[in-house]
Amino acid sequence: SMADDAPHSSTFIAKPPKLQRIMETPAAQSLLAGGIAGIISRTTVAPLERVKILFQVQALSAQGAPLKHTSVLSSLIDMYRAGGIIGMWKGNTANCVRVFPSSALQFAAYGEIKRVAFNDDPTTAQRLVAGGSAGAIACFVTYPLDFIRGRLTTDMAGRYASVGGALADVVRNEGFFALYRGLLPSIIGI
Repeated sequence: SMADDAPHSSTFIAKPPKLQRIMETPAAQSLLAGGIAGIISRTTVAPLERVKILFQVQALSAQGAPLKHTSVLSSLIDMYRAGGIIGMWKGNTANCVRVFPSSALQFAAYGEIKRVAFNDDPTTAQRLVAGGSAGAIACFVTYPLDFIRGRLTTDMAGRYASVGGALADVVRNEGFFALYRGLLPSIIGI
């Protein structure tokens, strides 16, 4: 019959490697460990990071009024009053979602740039170029999440309920490219 003559599908479709085998590789373990460490460190300092951002942007919304955030303690108390204990970490989900792929992209891009551009034997200057380029690639890809993290972090009025809601609101009201506002200084800072 025709069915007997047809080649087996497994001959033509490669089966993906098992997750366990992937996780046994040093690269995967390094990526996972780095991502988890990044998430833990970002989450630990998230309330203080939010205070820092509020200090940085408050003059924009004050419009000549006296600055509201003048001390770390009073700002933490205000954040708690506005959003409870969970409000202290507002914007942290976006930051964590950004940290993991950013680290993975940076790691992968660095290895590929080093291999392709410098034949796996780069000088110190070439390593700097590969690292900076990898950082720029990761920054470009994950910048919309960094932008939304900033919006969520400074949203004391409760305008945004979630990462997805904030993304949709910005794209709808300001356009897609608004998500990349401020990208150039970030890339230059690498």
